[in-house]
Amino acid sequence: MQQKVILFQLLHKHMEDLKQQAALLEQRFMEFGVTKHALGDFKDKRDKEMLVPLGSGCYVFGKAPGSTDLLVNIGANIMIKKPIGETTELLDDRTKEIQGISKNLEEQMTNVMGQIGTLTAELEKMQK
Repeated sequence: MQQKVILFQLLHKHMEDLKQQAALLEQRFMEFGVTKHALGDFKDKRDKEMLVPLGSGCYVFGKAPGSTDLLVNIGANIMIKKPIGETTELLDDRTKEIQGISKNLEEQMTNVMGQIGTLTAELEKMQK
């Protein structure tokens, strides 16, 4: 019975970890949507003044360049120039990747919930 209780606790911890991962993925998904929307607005704001975020709620006034090239982080803080269209496609690809990972997490969560349910029933029988 003690082994089953420990397994039950481990499964609950694993479920909490999966929930945290799912929340982070949802946050990234939302971030990509906001970025795509901003890219759409950016096309119309070339050579106009705009607010540029510095982080922690701080902004600076800046002028959007006439060029449509953007610097895009492709991983390991490596930046490359990409046109807005290619950047949008990259965001779409990353969004699809996140959706696939989210689906996998949902399947894992369902599996863990099933194991927790089975284990709960076994523990209740043993307790009686």
